[in-house]
Amino acid sequence: GNLSTTPSWRPFLLRGKIYEFQIIFLSYKKLLKKILQNSMVKERNEIDDEVMAICPKWSNV
Repeated sequence: GNLSTTPSWRPFLLRGKIYEFQIIFLSYKKLLKKILQNSMVKERNEIDDEVMAICPKWSNV
């Protein structure tokens, strides 16, 4: 069937995405705080590498 004519699954999918994002956002904030405490002058790509280590499935977004 056409997905656009059956939108009943969309709210559930959206909730899942939002929940997943909240979890990732929280670990991102924790990680950021840790990085800032460790050194104030860390390279941006090093921070990205550490973030991607925590959330690997977002690395190719």
